[in-house]
Amino acid sequence: MHALTMDRIFPARRVFVVLSVVWMIFTILGSWYPFQYQPRTVGDAWLVWMRSGEIHSVVKTDLAINLFLGFPLGLFSSLSFSRTSKNSSVWRGIFIAGLLLCNVFVLALLVELGQHWFGNRVPSMFDTAAQTLGGFLGLSVAWFRGEWLMARFDLVFFNNRMKPADAFLDLYFAGYILWMLFPFIPCVSPTELSSKWRGGMIDLSLVAEWNVDFWQAGYTVLVSATTAFPIGYRVASRSFVALTKKPWLNAIASSTLVVVLLEIAQVFIETRSAQLADAFWSCVGTGSGVATFFHFSGTQQSSFLASSRVSRTTGLCSLAAFTVVYLSMAWAPFEWLKSWAEISHRAKHSWSTLFSQLLSGNDFYNASNLFRTGMLSAPLGAISFVAFNSLLKRHLELALLLAAICVLVVCLGAEAGQVMSVRHSPSGLGAFVRVLGGVLGMAVAFRIMQPCRVNGCQK
Repeated sequence: MHALTMDRIFPARRVFVVLSVVWMIFTILGSWYPFQYQPRTVGDAWLVWMRSGEIHSVVKTDLAINLFLGFPLGLFSSLSFSRTSKNSSVWRGIFIAGLLLCNVFVLALLVELGQHWFGNRVPSMFDTAAQTLGGFLGLSVAWFRGEWLMARFDLVFFNNRMKPADAFLDLYFAGYILWMLFPFIPCVSPTELSSKWRGGMIDLSLVAEWNVDFWQAGYTVLVSATTAFPIGYRVASRSFVALTKKPWLNAIASSTLVVVLLEIAQVFIETRSAQLADAFWSCVGTGSGVATFFHFSGTQQSSFLASSRVSRTTGLCSLAAFTVVYLSMAWAPFEWLKSWAEISHRAKHSWSTLFSQLLSGNDFYNASNLFRTGMLSAPLGAISFVAFNSLLKRHLELALLLAAICVLVVCLGAEAGQVMSVRHSPSGLGAFVRVLGGVLGMAVAFRIMQPCRVNGCQK
């Protein structure tokens, strides 16, 4: 059944209404920052927008970031609507989808024209088209898989009668696939593929990066393996439920095929790099996820997330080990500034540029790096909560508070260390993304373990 014509009213719809409004505001602020008003006319703005140049002169990363801006708005706004009558036709859903797409187009047009008055950028019809296309893709995802998404959001955030771990892993799986294929701009011509190869965006070496930058290669390993771990775990749980012969072998083969095919797909996607090393370490991550599931499959599924299965020593040692790795990746190669004046200047600059970095322009690569940083911070939050909950089994809220303090200290410490580093560029936005990723990871772990307390599955 289509997302725009659903019978059920999910509590999560209220959240998507708020997310739609927030994303619209973020899009406007990000496009018009730093709000330096200049008296212009509507006619001039329209002429500049119409004379955007030829499509071949458009920077592909600009199109990518505008696709990124439009996609969530189309997805969130469509998931905010539901069917009011059981006999409502599909045509009603199509009509609503058309109105929502028009809303995305109007917003994109106003954002681009507004840059003529408030921003330091030039209005572009191609940016408007990219945002509208992103909105269409978001609407399409909601149209075909909206009920599936809403059911899992509802279970993860609003349903206290069932364990939401599997629903969360399903959402993660879907998000992982979308991110690996984003921004959906094809790169299929021999000339484009040859250019990617010459530019190093297609790399078939496993060890070359280790010889160039050991710490960057280590960071790549950590991110690739960590983000692929839940994929292996979820595929293993599916194989286990299906009662196939040798489910562990089927899970390893299936999860490996998923991550390898997604890495190969990036060869044919503009702005994305395809690396054999990424595919290899992603396979290591999925294999670890499969092994973790079958290690605990003798009891309840997802039991490794329940702190009753984690001793105090294991929880605290895991937190300490991951914290050391996390800080090492943030500070490597450990080359420090020696002047207090330089350190002070960089600290002030990082704080002063927080909002300018948050709202500045079309930088797909910067957005991608920030996303990886946030994804790496999520396990820190989850492990922190599991560790403190193993220490305070009967005080869930206190464990949550201590985990939040731990996440805040470690994430801010990681960014503060970069202020003193010669090789790194500290960022107030980077600190915000680190904390946000840690808090999200902690919240997910808390939500997954909370039903265990409600249903008495913890002994």
